[in-house]
Amino acid sequence: MEHTPTPATNNYTRKRRRNSDMWKINVLKKQRYEPKSMPQRVCNHNTPAFKCQTITMAQMTKIHQDFYSHTNKKDQDAILLKLCKIMSANRTSKNHHKYKGKKQTTIKYGVIVNKTRIPICNNFFLHIFGITKHRVAFVMKKFYYTGEVGTEHRGGDRKTAKFADQKRSIHNYIATLKCIESHYCRKTKTAERKYLPTELNLSKLFQMYKVSEHVHPLVKLSYFRHVFNTSYNIGFGTPKTDVCSTCLELKEKIKIEIDPIKKNLLMIKKHVHSLRAKAFYEKLGSAPENVKVISFDCQKNLPLPKLPDQSTYYSRQLYYYNLTMVEGTSKNPLSRNNVFAYVCTENEYNKDSNLIASAVYHRLTATDKTDITHIRLIADGCGGQNKNCIVLGACSKWLLENPCIHTIELIFPVTGHSFMPPDRQFGVIERKLKKRRLSYIQMR
Repeated sequence: MEHTPTPATNNYTRKRRRNSDMWKINVLKKQRYEPKSMPQRVCNHNTPAFKCQTITMAQMTKIHQDFYSHTNKKDQDAILLKLCKIMSANRTSKNHHKYKGKKQTTIKYGVIVNKTRIPICNNFFLHIFGITKHRVAFVMKKFYYTGEVGTEHRGGDRKTAKFADQKRSIHNYIATLKCIESHYCRKTKTAERKYLPTELNLSKLFQMYKVSEHVHPLVKLSYFRHVFNTSYNIGFGTPKTDVCSTCLELKEKIKIEIDPIKKNLLMIKKHVHSLRAKAFYEKLGSAPENVKVISFDCQKNLPLPKLPDQSTYYSRQLYYYNLTMVEGTSKNPLSRNNVFAYVCTENEYNKDSNLIASAVYHRLTATDKTDITHIRLIADGCGGQNKNCIVLGACSKWLLENPCIHTIELIFPVTGHSFMPPDRQFGVIERKLKKRRLSYIQMR
């Protein structure tokens, strides 16, 4: 099934992204504006000018936490600017001539408690927030003389905006490509990977990008590779496992065919085969409001017990059968509400058409049929299990018993193109089993 490439929203990309937040220097930058200690009471002024004694420890702690809930220096400076007032000095010291300059401004400190501003002294204010007087003075004087809040000029990202147009042009070009997904990979980093044709590689892709309409502004191959590897999870060529026999046969015949007429017929036959597979995935991926889609498939037999011992591998083991049925299209997420597993061991039931028909009949009876007039059943074309008169008879019997449902449609995919939602669930099961801890019981 074809997909349009989209940037990966997680860390599942071709190359691991660097996490600059964990760099030592950036950790220190972040700690620069974090609290060093809890606030302490350093004075008990209770005068009209300073009412430090009226503020309780609980109020001090809340003011402290609200201030440091903002990790950005600019936001913290805005809070300081809101709490403090700066004005021209009304008087100066008699010994001001001993200093280099005359003090021209003065700062009054305060905090807001219950929507009321309470004036406090300089020392008490600094100990509540755990900052120095120089930081407050810089913020207030910057605003007093320029009318602006001070901005942080240290560090910063200076390259993202510079190369924004180049990066956008690469994203626009990659969005025009068509990828396919492989259902042979399980829920890992490679499971979410989409694949381009085997004939392509990064160099060829870059050459195609250079002659496309998205080339402006032009970038180097190294930058194109960086964006492709760190923003997308795209590979070249799908894993060659359980490949469609018809596709593989026609592909090899086209390679060795010399006669142009026969070669053209083979290419047409292969194209028709691909269109049939595409039509199946369209049926699986969309459905009207009055149609319910139910897909089902049998997982490969799970041996019991699951042990790495060599003697166990060559012994006759008990098989565990799993028939999984999924309600919804291939675009719906898997959850407990739409995934149903019918399991048994081989000594209880045979994995034949009777077992499949019973499970289908039970699922049709138990499913929610509100506003549903058409049911679409999708399964692979295995004759001994799904594609037979027994399953067809069970569906017919159920249809006669439920007149609210007008039709039941059975769809069997093209051989070799049968990736369905149950296969995704099988991948989750295999991943869980791989990480499951083995328990050994001593036999006497």
